[in-house]
Amino acid sequence: MSLKDNVALALPMDETKVRTALEYAGLGETLEKLSDGITTSVYKNFDETGFEPSGGEGQKIALARALHCSLSSGRNCRIWLA
Repeated sequence: MSLKDNVALALPMDETKVRTALEYAGLGETLEKLSDGITTSVYKNFDETGFEPSGGEGQKIALARALHCSLSSGRNCRIWLA
């Protein structure tokens, strides 16, 4: 599963909104370092060249999902981080 698929999940895919959500969540610099950008696989068990996020980066990806939901639907979406 790519980073953009992980953030968009079941919502309509809009790469600009996915990228914006990732930047708002604090992953802009990380995104620039990834060789395939938002199409990079998350976790190496899916792809050897995949991105292994740290615990904090994983939380930022979850935050980006909520931000993408809000950007795509125009409503407040809730996400719980434990």
